[in-house]
Amino acid sequence: METIREMTEEKFQEIYTSESLRNDVAYAHIHCDEHGKYKYRATCSYPVKWIVTDKQIETAKIELARRKAEVFANHSTDLLFVGMGMTYSEEYPDDVCNYRIRTEFLNKEGGQFFVELGTGIKPDSMRCDYAIDRDTQKREGDQSGYNFMGLERRPMLPKYTKQNVLDLVNSMFNCAFKNIVIDNYNIGCDDREIICTSPAK
Repeated sequence: METIREMTEEKFQEIYTSESLRNDVAYAHIHCDEHGKYKYRATCSYPVKWIVTDKQIETAKIELARRKAEVFANHSTDLLFVGMGMTYSEEYPDDVCNYRIRTEFLNKEGGQFFVELGTGIKPDSMRCDYAIDRDTQKREGDQSGYNFMGLERRPMLPKYTKQNVLDLVNSMFNCAFKNIVIDNYNIGCDDREIICTSPAK
């Protein structure tokens, strides 16, 4: 059963340890009465919706911006993915634990690519929804550059593990990433054109 409560200062302090709660507060939305008159702002969360103040929203937005900058600074040469789907508990070792991930990156030669991967139809399988050569797309038009290396909807991709995702990007896109990071709460693909850049070697 859903309940609505005012967020106490003690509860609010959890935004520094819970990225999910921080985002709920930062993106709190307006609630109105039956006549359309403003009542308050509250989180879009379940089973508890938290009524929050403008100051709490602003503080949460500042904390989100701080963490966003930190993630980009700390992982600029890691294979950094944005978690786009729902997260889930690990089902096997090294599981990606997000149904859909995407990134925009530069390879070793400065070529720009976009890739979106996710869970396949079979348990633990991987799918590629998009593999786009952005340079070709910019040169030849929006409908060009898709299905780079025939990856989109290829039926025999390896198991959906972080290591396999890293190996796939390195081998198919001429990259030399050493580490992979999936960020589910701090960054978005609309934050910047290039999410990460491959080391030269």
